[in-house]
Amino acid sequence: MGTSTLPSDGEPRPHLPHVWKLLPANRTLAGQHHSLHLTGTELRLLTGFVECGKRVLSKSEMVALLQKDPDTYKGLEMSLSRLQTKFRLGCGGQDLLRAVRNRGYCLVQELHIQH
Repeated sequence: MGTSTLPSDGEPRPHLPHVWKLLPANRTLAGQHHSLHLTGTELRLLTGFVECGKRVLSKSEMVALLQKDPDTYKGLEMSLSRLQTKFRLGCGGQDLLRAVRNRGYCLVQELHIQH
């Protein structure tokens, strides 16, 4: 269960889940209190997670999103690691992605694309 705060009336209220806005026009992931600039690769990956409608994306699906040759492209793990680190540093240690054993990765934050 989420943590709670004590508003002025003294009654505890649970924290509401935060929704992030993915802004493709300026390659930004914006939250209520944080904003992160994204690389083109990071933007394509996050857009793919949101648009695919699946909870988990396999590594091969992510490589396809990046339009890379699956036999030669070796940068996916590095891109995911850098994106995760950027999010953690900018957002108080929270995770953006989670590895799903033998399946791929899933988002652990709620994202919506804002055009």
